[in-house]
Amino acid sequence: MLRARLLDTINSPGIASILPIDQSRRLVLVKTNGNIEVYSKEDKRLKLFQTYPKLLQDINTNNSAVRDLFYSEELSTVFVQYDNVIALLNGTNFHLYDRITDKRTILKCWLLESQHDKTTYLIYQTKEYSKIRVLIWHNRTYKTVLETHLHSNNEIMKSVDFDKMGLLITTNIGIYFWQLGPQPKFAKLDKNFVKLKYPNDLVSLLNELQGQTLKIRPSKQKKAKPELYNKGKISNDNHSTISKSSKISAKSSFSNLWRRKDEVTTRKKQVNNIAGIRYAFHTDYGKSPVVLDQITQNLFQLEILHGDGSDSPSTPSYKMIVHDHSEFFKHYSMFSDVQYIETNILMLNNYEDIKFVDCNSGFTFLDQNISEGIKSVKLANDTVFLVWTDDDQIQLYEYQVDDDVRSAIQGVNDSQNDSNSEVFSLCSQLNTEFEDLWRKVLFYKFFLNSSNSIILCNSSNPQESLNIAAMKLRDLTVMWCLEIFEQMKSLLDDLTRYSIEITNIQNLIIRDIFTSFIEFWAPPELIILKTFPFRLSRLVSDITGEDHQCLFQDNEVQNDNKTKSTTYEIPAKVFTEWCIPYLVEMRRHMKNLMINKEKGITWKYQDRSIQEHFDFFLLNDHKSPTIETMLELLDTVLFEAYLQYLPTMLGPFVRVSNMCNEKIVARDLREHHLFEELIDFYFQRGRHTEALEFLTSEFFNEAETGATRDEIKGKIKILVIAYLTKVPSDFLDIIFKYTSWLLENFKATTDEHEDILASILFRDSPLKQKTYYLKIYDFINIYNQALSMKYLEFIFSTGISDSAHLHTILIRRYLQEINNTRIRAKLKSMLETTIFYDPQNVLVLLEEMLDKTDLSDDQRSFLNLLRTYPLNRLGEHEKALNILYVELSSYSNASSYCEKLYHIEEKEGIRVLMYWYQKLIEEYGQNSDGEAENQTKSATELIKRFLKDHSRKLDATAVLKILPKTISMDDLGDILIEIVKFNSIKKNDLRIVKNVLQVELVNKSKELNDFLSTNVNLTEMYTCPVCNKTFSSFTVDSIFWFDMPNDKKCVVHYNCGRVLQSRLEANIQRKKSIQEKFPNFLQIVRKCCSRLKGVHSIKYSSKASVLPQDHLNFLPTKRI
Repeated sequence: MLRARLLDTINSPGIASILPIDQSRRLVLVKTNGNIEVYSKEDKRLKLFQTYPKLLQDINTNNSAVRDLFYSEELSTVFVQYDNVIALLNGTNFHLYDRITDKRTILKCWLLESQHDKTTYLIYQTKEYSKIRVLIWHNRTYKTVLETHLHSNNEIMKSVDFDKMGLLITTNIGIYFWQLGPQPKFAKLDKNFVKLKYPNDLVSLLNELQGQTLKIRPSKQKKAKPELYNKGKISNDNHSTISKSSKISAKSSFSNLWRRKDEVTTRKKQVNNIAGIRYAFHTDYGKSPVVLDQITQNLFQLEILHGDGSDSPSTPSYKMIVHDHSEFFKHYSMFSDVQYIETNILMLNNYEDIKFVDCNSGFTFLDQNISEGIKSVKLANDTVFLVWTDDDQIQLYEYQVDDDVRSAIQGVNDSQNDSNSEVFSLCSQLNTEFEDLWRKVLFYKFFLNSSNSIILCNSSNPQESLNIAAMKLRDLTVMWCLEIFEQMKSLLDDLTRYSIEITNIQNLIIRDIFTSFIEFWAPPELIILKTFPFRLSRLVSDITGEDHQCLFQDNEVQNDNKTKSTTYEIPAKVFTEWCIPYLVEMRRHMKNLMINKEKGITWKYQDRSIQEHFDFFLLNDHKSPTIETMLELLDTVLFEAYLQYLPTMLGPFVRVSNMCNEKIVARDLREHHLFEELIDFYFQRGRHTEALEFLTSEFFNEAETGATRDEIKGKIKILVIAYLTKVPSDFLDIIFKYTSWLLENFKATTDEHEDILASILFRDSPLKQKTYYLKIYDFINIYNQALSMKYLEFIFSTGISDSAHLHTILIRRYLQEINNTRIRAKLKSMLETTIFYDPQNVLVLLEEMLDKTDLSDDQRSFLNLLRTYPLNRLGEHEKALNILYVELSSYSNASSYCEKLYHIEEKEGIRVLMYWYQKLIEEYGQNSDGEAENQTKSATELIKRFLKDHSRKLDATAVLKILPKTISMDDLGDILIEIVKFNSIKKNDLRIVKNVLQVELVNKSKELNDFLSTNVNLTEMYTCPVCNKTFSSFTVDSIFWFDMPNDKKCVVHYNCGRVLQSRLEANIQRKKSIQEKFPNFLQIVRKCCSRLKGVHSIKYSSKASVLPQDHLNFLPTKRI
């Protein structure tokens, strides 16, 4: 998986300690003679950068040897540990600037740094009195020192790790937590040890499941209770193993996964110090520290709790979650040192070997032999580590993925490069060893989650290689999860009963498997075929037309004529909770792919985003279905899943857009008598004929008689009406057909027929085509003419139609019932207020009605009145006025008509008023020539009434000019006085407006002249106040002239003026914000000024940034 490559080797005899500094990519060697050698890493080689001779001799007063070296990036300081002194050297020039002295002998040191809060901890243990001291720096500043003591003088610290609450300390006797803060507490963690009732990884769950099934099969024993941990006493359960006959362990059982295939030979100078290891570290996935404890053969995970429910750190409680790790220590008992790298990977080393091991599974990803012997191994930067050998060599190694993995992620077939691996694909037979598959899954997770993944892949196109690696992990994970599912089925297949433990473990396994399927977008065909019940999985072949026999063993089949060899099915509750969400997620992805076929959709894993297309969900070496076929499969399987496991979701599902197989859905809904869901499904699909045929077919069912049959018919009527009201208007033929069926089969009163027609056809939403309204009207008119008129009134009152043709039809219908007072009011209101009818056609209708001889005088007068409305729309106002005044002899109606016209269109109103006035004059002249004195008086009164009502709207001169001389001026005296007063007031108003405009013109002219007359003299000594440069007399550039807020005038260069302008605008904006924040600033300042009474003077700052807005007199600039 990984391989280490030797980059460089240096020989430096007499090395006392080594220290790689990642920050500056340097290596510090401390020699036994006090010299310091500094090497720099350049081009993957170590080059001697500088030597500091005898630098450490003056520091070490008691001539003790250097015990260890540490480096703090935050402090840029090298810490040198001696027996009684810790020296602090500058990280750049190695000058001593401080020292820590402790006469109790410093046994061992640790340096920890927290990057998120910039805190540095220096922890050491003293040999005498078993004291522990911690020195704390925060933000490069020394803060405090704390000290505590261990419970026994024989205790030796093994490791330290920090948590946000404090420090986790392990010794050869126990584990402690040192809470730091205002009230430090040092407590031994000897209680609250808890073992998880069920493991938290798939392989351990499968292992536990086998152990539980073995309890049931042979001896029918009672269910075993989970073992709890308390008072520091830890009991270890032996892991059960899967039988060698199982598919996973064809060559070895689970317990043998930890064992080496070859016996380990005795090595030179073998050191076996693992017995004392208690190593504390933080994994990248957990927030709490972890302890790898060989003494109890366990892995402990610390969780800090708050018993009182508060977040206060003053009362913390804890629990230690225990994970059995005995097999890990058995397998790696030959290794003496442990270091955590990243992403759950530990580096183990002994005298000759270095291994990179997964801390949970124990799989080895790198194995490097050092024949020279190992004194120490140090992690350097990125993917580099240093080996200090027995012969004082420093070997520089870089680890990267091996050739097999590199070939895989660069698109080369695995079979050409990995002799121990099979070609993996999602449709190939799973014939690899389970442990190899598991190992590859863990490795690719480490590889992709590593912070050094780009360096590890060693590719010319690292991002593309990492994308391929992510897809490779996806394939491996899906195959691995399917293999676990098959093993679970084989364990549970022939069980006649499940214990509670077996049920819970099964649920956890299925949960984790389908969570991975959702995360990695597992191919739907494969998952449905391999994990779903047969009644659901057979839909794959029914819909895609392919049986996928290559995915099954010889004893498994997938067709309708045979049954599968296994009887296991996922429980209904678990299927609902985990399998249905998988189908929903895959359905969502397919719908997004249909929308973005060219662009594809984005699959995200960790921090990687990969554009994927439809082939990402397909199986290799199989016929490729279309996206539509895949969606049909997913929707149909989801429908069947809802039908079998979650019926409450069936209705909502069939009522939304879906691509289910119509025949399958209709068949199953009929079989289960889910008629409401069937009708909803037909409606959603637009299969309205099928739905209505299904509803009406029960009407002719003769199985029921009497009251029961009548009750069924009544319900059918309600259902058909309810369905027809929802059918879109595009299906008018179907609506008419089944509305007629209702009217024919339910012989009832006229009111009931009206109710049926109104319920179905009276819709307050606009129809797609305007012609639909006419079709509906014609259909209603066949059965009920009164209701058809109501329909037209309904669509006009709701505003959903403005058809002129339909308006004409309604007007004709109104004219046919002109004797009805209510209809008359509707017709008059419609013609007077509506603008959607065609006035020419309406006028023709009215004239046709007037041509009838059987009309009464009242009807004829009403029709003539109606004629004025279309004439008004046509602009023929004189005709309308003649009808009102001459034919109807209604002065008031004629006056109202002219008044309305005047307010709508003044010029046209004046013209019509003059026409009417002339008509009155003509009428007066005709009457004065005769002998009818009464008629003459009447005409005179009409003229006087007209002038009183409308003279102000007309020109007085024009009115008086055509006034008959025979009319006495005494009769018009009051009217003329009113006319003169009105015209006088109007004239005065105009004169005032004129004078005001003249004054304003004078003022503006003066301002303009003043502005144009301003000038400035530019001398040779005048300098621009912005750039302090003079103005050249030979320049042709424009210049700006500014009136500053302090009433000073200044001339600046053009570019300087733009700068000054932007500054002033910025100041104005700042002033606005100041004034908004301090609205009473000016009032307070003025009040202070009034109180000082001249004793003191307050001078406003000339800076615009401190002046309120109303103290800025910024005037526009002008160009000279």
